[in-house]
Amino acid sequence: MIKKYVKFQKKEEERQEKQGRLFIKGLQMKVETVGEVAVNHGYDQQKGCFESASVVLPVINEVRSLQQTVDILFEYTEESIREVIIVVCDKTTSESLFVCNELRKRYTGKIRIIWQVLPFLGGALREGLISATGSHVIVMFSDGESDPRTVGDLVMMAKGHPDEIISASRWLKRNSFEGYPALKTFLNYFFQKAFALLFGKNITDFSFGYRIYPKQLIREIQWEETGHSFVLESILKPLCLNIKVIEIPSSWKARSEGKSQLKIHMYLRYLWVGLKVKITPNRYFIKLKTSNKIGVLAKQRTAHQIKGKGISFVDRAKTGLLKDPPPLTHLTSPSE
Repeated sequence: MIKKYVKFQKKEEERQEKQGRLFIKGLQMKVETVGEVAVNHGYDQQKGCFESASVVLPVINEVRSLQQTVDILFEYTEESIREVIIVVCDKTTSESLFVCNELRKRYTGKIRIIWQVLPFLGGALREGLISATGSHVIVMFSDGESDPRTVGDLVMMAKGHPDEIISASRWLKRNSFEGYPALKTFLNYFFQKAFALLFGKNITDFSFGYRIYPKQLIREIQWEETGHSFVLESILKPLCLNIKVIEIPSSWKARSEGKSQLKIHMYLRYLWVGLKVKITPNRYFIKLKTSNKIGVLAKQRTAHQIKGKGISFVDRAKTGLLKDPPPLTHLTSPSE
């Protein structure tokens, strides 16, 4: 899988280097690949503080809801948003691509368009996360199902708890679902309770995927999923690594346009991912370099030697160096 990813990434970068601009379904727009990001934008990562947030928005067939989402983001939290990363792919419709281009013109220097290489929703989210240049990254959706007004609450909480994941939950207040079938609501509730029990965590919503992460954390965990199940993987692995998660209330509204890419059989993948994460030793969740550091820490460092300086994000979580108290349980612009 890694060889395939590198092959496609290299091919895509060579194509863009020669052409400069891609003509996507009749529309000319500037797009970037993951490999260009570090050179063009650099990284804005400082452990222990919130500087700015990058927002990742995968787009397939959303038009009006995409416009509304981006407009509300800048209306409510423009001062905290470093960039909005719109992830597009071969399946993205011409109408959606047109809107992406218009948003780029409207919010000059704030909108970036990333061409997706990894497949499916999880692949889009992973590429957006890797491409982010803010100190924190917000994962949300362009179909209107994730309320963009909640971003202000996510950012505010992240400023107070910069080393933790802040996750939106649909189960912290009543009547948070709009247009959700009764049977699916019941099954969703059962799923959340089952996973909370399985992992022994006081989390009410594992599968919403509307969250803000410290960028450093994203870089240190070994991600595997490319489908919708990445939403689950991206909360379970941090939890298993003792990264604290704070939940805040939000709502869910059924999309008013476009067609969902989530199929029934994909729900089975959620179960498989949950069980796989549960039985896999935590050391396999961390990229090799970080894993080696943790091994050294566990064997050699004593309490008086550990000051927190120069230790990776996951290391600090494992050694109890994150300064904030236990969870409550229940964005500068880039250069173009």
